[in-house]
Amino acid sequence: MALLWLRSRIRLAAATNDPAMVAIRNLVAAGDIARAAARLNTAYHFDNSPGLLALRQFSLTVLRQGLRERSIFERCFAACALAGSGEEEGVKLLVETFERNPNLSVKMAVADGLGEDGDRRAVQVLSALYHAARPYEQRIIVEGLASATDPSAVTVLMEASRASERMVRLEALRSLGPLGNRRAIPLLHQVLVSKERDAFERVMAARSLLLMGDKSGVPYLRAMVGDRSQGTYERAVAAAALGFASDPSAVPVLKLALADHELEVRIGAAAALTHYREPAGAEYLKHALANADYMTRLEISELFGDLDAVSGSAVVLAGLYSNYGAVRLAAIKALAAGHSERNAELLDALARDSDDATLRAEVAWALGRIGSPGSIPTLLELVQEQDPMIRYTAADGLNRIATRLLRARSRWLI
Repeated sequence: MALLWLRSRIRLAAATNDPAMVAIRNLVAAGDIARAAARLNTAYHFDNSPGLLALRQFSLTVLRQGLRERSIFERCFAACALAGSGEEEGVKLLVETFERNPNLSVKMAVADGLGEDGDRRAVQVLSALYHAARPYEQRIIVEGLASATDPSAVTVLMEASRASERMVRLEALRSLGPLGNRRAIPLLHQVLVSKERDAFERVMAARSLLLMGDKSGVPYLRAMVGDRSQGTYERAVAAAALGFASDPSAVPVLKLALADHELEVRIGAAAALTHYREPAGAEYLKHALANADYMTRLEISELFGDLDAVSGSAVVLAGLYSNYGAVRLAAIKALAAGHSERNAELLDALARDSDDATLRAEVAWALGRIGSPGSIPTLLELVQEQDPMIRYTAADGLNRIATRLLRARSRWLI
């Protein structure tokens, strides 16, 4: 392993000092990213390790320029992308920003960015921030940890599930499921049966257990959906959670809930039914996306990520071509989670056809997460945009694709 690391460092140093790469970095430093991208395209091919190393160097150079942007949000995004690549400069800026900037939106941007990086270093930083934070800041940090991939996040999330603030507890219980660390199962069982926990906490615990393959909370969720004395959102989350149960006994309950007097419960039940190949669920959602009011469409879009990848795909595609920006952005995020070449092609086309800056930035974000080499030309075009939101998101996407391909090709330690 030590020899492999040494070889990768030597090759990386050679790529960094390559005359063509030096010229490209100088062009980026001068603000001429268009010429830098053209030079990169001419000097390198991206189907081999030297070309991918050059692509990665170019991307990181662009992102470092982002640390000098006037907008704090752009600086935070660039810092998050650099931190995810192991750049300590990015980590330091993020910690200082979270601790010193009182703007909650800025704090959320920092926590979300670190959480999405999700590696052990990012989790360590978020954990330290959590223990020094006030309750309202702790909720923001826990929401960020919802995207973490490193299993070490379970420690702070389990602690947060016992916090004094209810919203912190709820977010922690919700986040434990996607993390998938089975160390949390005993705690979730305790919450599920506890009379001291409220109904929403128990629903969240049952949902997280399902995401870990534990069905012990299914009877509670079924009962919750049909109990009209309970709160609307508790029942709606319970209905949507039953989609992960792979339990045929849930289907009659969900079909009945499609006629519930509460809209949110109907939406949750419809989302769950897509997992049972029941056409009624997808049909209900598609009809509502086409005909319902804006708030209903927005509530549906928030569940795009909970839909079955096959049965729910038509619903997500309907959202992708919606007239409502927030719905389209939610659909793009859901397509990114699919990690398929087909989704990358759809998003490539969307980037070419749209002049909406926010949408184009979200497409760049999604293409980086999908990681298809076929998206490199699109991202190289987007990184030349004047809008910094698009430029730095595209640079991050290029870096992610290059890093992923290098690791797959050569077991590079990057």
